[in-house]
Amino acid sequence: MRTLRFYRERGLLPPPRREGRLAWYDDHHLARLRTVAALLA
Repeated sequence: MRTLRFYRERGLLPPPRREGRLAWYDDHHLARLRTVAALLA
């Protein structure tokens, strides 16, 4: 997803755990995304 990559590249989101081409995001990532969304609103 382009938005997640954008946030990762700018240091707003830590990198996900990877298994091959799959990226796994956990609750910590979700909380960070909610914070970013709230700040942008």
